[in-house]
Parts: sequence; structure tokens; C-alpha cells
Amino acid sequence: MKPNGQSAIDRAIRSAGTQAELARRLDLAAQQVWFWTERGWASPKYALKIEQATGVPCAELIADVGKKRKRLK
Repeated sequence: MKPNGQSAIDRAIRSAGTQAELARRLDLAAQQVWFWTERGWASPKYALKIEQATGVPCAELIADVGKKRKRLK
């Protein structure tokens, strides 16, 4: 998560314009992107595709996964 408090997935959505547009770029259902926003991170499986579609580095997307999972323990 960046200092401004936005998760990497939030920044990817902002870069794409909307959740629906990010989903379209990734060839996914909009509900999948919504799910990522609810939990605060995207599946690492899609990190490279998200980076290619939005410019948000996959390393940041994956780092958010680790941070969120640590909080759940």
C-alpha cells in the first residue's frame, strides 16, 4: 500500500478508469475486480496482466497480498 492509503489494485482501477474497464482489459467479469477491491488485493495470478493493462507494477500488486494476509493471521 502506498502512503496515500490506496492499494495497488485501487491504483490499477483508477488508471483504467473504472472497475468495469479494468475487467474488460483483463477479459474478466466486473464482479472479479469488485471482489479484489473488497479484500484489498488482486490475485497474484493476474498481477502481470494488470501491470500490462494499467502500468501498476506487479511487484506492488503482489506486495499488497502479503501485507493483507499478515493482517488476517
